[in-house]
Amino acid sequence: MANNNQDILEFKNITKYYPGTIAVNDVSFSIRKGEIFGLMGENGAGKSTLLNILSGAVPETSGEIIFNGEKLTGNPYERRLKGISMVYQGLGLALELTAEENILLGNETSRGFGLIDHKAQLKKAKSVMDKVGVDFKLKVPVYNLSADEKQLVAIVRAISLNAKVIALDEPTSSLSRNEAEKLFDIIRKLSEEENLSFIFVSHHLDEVFKITNRIAVLKDGKLQQVVNTKDTNPQKLTETMVGSKIAENQQAKKFSKDNPLNETIILG
Repeated sequence: MANNNQDILEFKNITKYYPGTIAVNDVSFSIRKGEIFGLMGENGAGKSTLLNILSGAVPETSGEIIFNGEKLTGNPYERRLKGISMVYQGLGLALELTAEENILLGNETSRGFGLIDHKAQLKKAKSVMDKVGVDFKLKVPVYNLSADEKQLVAIVRAISLNAKVIALDEPTSSLSRNEAEKLFDIIRKLSEEENLSFIFVSHHLDEVFKITNRIAVLKDGKLQQVVNTKDTNPQKLTETMVGSKIAENQQAKKFSKDNPLNETIILG
């Protein structure tokens, strides 16, 4: 993490009511510039609702979000322009479009009269890729790219919109171990060299402990704790998520090709 303790994002008493349930209940925590911040909790803990509120897709019932010292407002498009980017598990890419078109979608370079300046677009996309330190084919449809390349297209798109905070929702779900490690290297580089902040959501505890600086734990919509990653361990974190000493059948080893090292996965 960059040597910076300045907060860039603050959730202040965020609450979200739905009929018959409280999805998020008076949640408050802050994220620092250049920080990789883990957001943990079982399925239904409130993680997705909180990210949707951050993105502007869902309005909070009460509370507010402070971004760069000002109250965060606006729809998802306006928030992206301000520097809040979401990379969801499904990535949200237009598979029939090229990588270049996806990266600059909604942020095209025009040469006037409604025409797109493709030469300028290509230069712009490559400059962002150079900043991130990645290389993939820009002129081919996204459906022809590998899983890790698709993930990188989504991240490069976020950077092209001058993102300051990037939320990554289960970013390694379709990646191999080697691909995930490459992604982690890129996240660390952007955190340290570009002072970007990341919200990292994953069910894979080994990944959370490998990549994050601090971790927030949600349970039943309530914030349980915010802890320095180095000051906790998977067992303690899991006990906080489930609210008690875990039974053996609440923690499992999943043996499959997408989990070749059999890391601990928390089952929701």
